Amino acid sequence: MFLDEVSVLTKQGLKAAYMPVEANERFYKGKLLASQNIKHNLMNYERFFVRYDDFSFNRPENRLIKSTLLFLLKQTADSRNRHNAARLLTFFEGVDFSESYESDFSKCISDRSMSHYDKALSWCRVFLKGNSFTAFAGSEVALALLFPMEKIFESFVAAKFRKHLGSGVSLRTQDNRYSLFDSPTRAFALRPDLVLESGERTVILDTKWKLLSDNVRNNGISQSDMYQMYAYSKKYDADGIVLLYPQSDSVSKGEIRYASDDNVKVDVSFIDLRNVDSSIANLISIVC
Repeated sequence: MFLDEVSVLTKQGLKAAYMPVEANERFYKGKLLASQNIKHNLMNYERFFVRYDDFSFNRPENRLIKSTLLFLLKQTADSRNRHNAARLLTFFEGVDFSESYESDFSKCISDRSMSHYDKALSWCRVFLKGNSFTAFAGSEVALALLFPMEKIFESFVAAKFRKHLGSGVSLRTQDNRYSLFDSPTRAFALRPDLVLESGERTVILDTKWKLLSDNVRNNGISQSDMYQMYAYSKKYDADGIVLLYPQSDSVSKGEIRYASDDNVKVDVSFIDLRNVDSSIANLISIVC
């Protein structure tokens, strides 16, 4: 999500600002710093030690974002994330890496003109300072609680599947080969979260960030989700359809199966987030 935020910033255009510069220049502009000029140029009359304002992208907000991109590039093993981080770094040429995180965070400007930087800088605090979300104050708490958990759950499960799948099984994420209707033009795209293919066998899995319960109708599974699974089954001619939910103590059954007269079967399975690897490995052994 940090990479997504930075991608949006680069499309909108990075913000530049007048930044104070102190340097020993060949030309005179701004204000001459007399003591430094004597120290550096007592015998060198071709230079002037001056302070001036330079309109530059090298402002603290951009330095922090560039430093976070480098940090993630070194930390992540995911090839797609590495590629995106490296690509985004090219937009920050002319921007230095932050030499002091604390100093640069204290210099960040918080006003309407910089509001579109807020989310990216919140992530910078998480990665560079090791902040947890509970360390934030005011509106930043609300921001932390509004992160799309369904996307996090989907990406997390996909990464775990990649780790446990054997060499004979391929995994597609957010597959878009089919639409609900094919004419006159493709319309109402179908995009299952996970598609497992092994030889002629195809299994569709869709993740749902929701806690089910025995105390509500259909355990809390929405009708629209089942319509979606039915469409996946028909379009992909799938051998298996699985809805994946986080495990909940409010559900007594380990698995639930729905079946129709036209041979559509939808299995509801659960991922134990306290023992994810075991849950994924067991599920793969069943569906593959």
